[in-house]
Amino acid sequence: MTWNDFYENYMEWAESTVSSRISSLKEMGPTDEIIEVATEFSDPLSSRIIRKAVSLGKVFTPQNVVDLYGAVPDALLEELITRYMNTGKPIKYDSLIDLDGILSQKMMERIVRYDVDNGVIFTPEQIIEMDGTVSSGVLTYALKKWNKPLTASQLEYLDGVVDIDQLSRKLTKQAKADLQEEYDYNDSYDYSDTSGKKPGLLDKLGVFFMVDGAEKYAKKRRERKQSERDSSYHLFGNTPAKYHIGDYVRVRSRRKSGTIVDMTNKRYDIRLDDGTYLRAVSETDIERSLF
Repeated sequence: MTWNDFYENYMEWAESTVSSRISSLKEMGPTDEIIEVATEFSDPLSSRIIRKAVSLGKVFTPQNVVDLYGAVPDALLEELITRYMNTGKPIKYDSLIDLDGILSQKMMERIVRYDVDNGVIFTPEQIIEMDGTVSSGVLTYALKKWNKPLTASQLEYLDGVVDIDQLSRKLTKQAKADLQEEYDYNDSYDYSDTSGKKPGLLDKLGVFFMVDGAEKYAKKRRERKQSERDSSYHLFGNTPAKYHIGDYVRVRSRRKSGTIVDMTNKRYDIRLDDGTYLRAVSETDIERSLF
């Protein structure tokens, strides 16, 4: 059976007929049509469609994997990503962020290492944004490829995200010196330590000082950093969420509309008009809908 015949008629068939016709397919059509068909059905039928496409040579992109989230098991999504990585093509940072929450942390770490090993250089700001997505060890591995000296601000925000000790002196020397200068400038801070001892050099991370009062000062800095990370507007220029709980939107990949009921990091849980739910839909996959 040809894909065109299948695609033009599958909506009129019973699921048992669709299942049997999948087996007779000798070719597959465009990826967007395959995803459209797969998302019309629940698993295991949706998985059969995708696995049939793979058996006939289709390679699904990271964005395709995002579009298939919720339609097929997570294990199959990871198989599709692994197959894509076998092509040697890098996974762009935007796609990497979209995959956060869809794939396991172990798979996300594989992707970051894969990207780095294939020549991708992540900026310090991107490393900071990936904090919590992959382990500190993997982020440190990625940051080692950065070839420009870090700024004091970057080093401060990388505190606790990567292992500063493992970075080259070339990356951290100037930033640590700038942080020391900033500390010296703010030496009038009212430390609780009344022993009369003046705080010394920055410790190995460049932001903690070796006296009790300075530790409290460092704690305030950490709290400020965390507050800025958690705010709607991020330090490094990321825009706030485009949609909000209660907004009525259309999911492009599913061609269905519904209401946003929850959101986390620009991913949205949507209750569709038919009463079903979609989890963690990417912001790039939705648009405002009037009806």
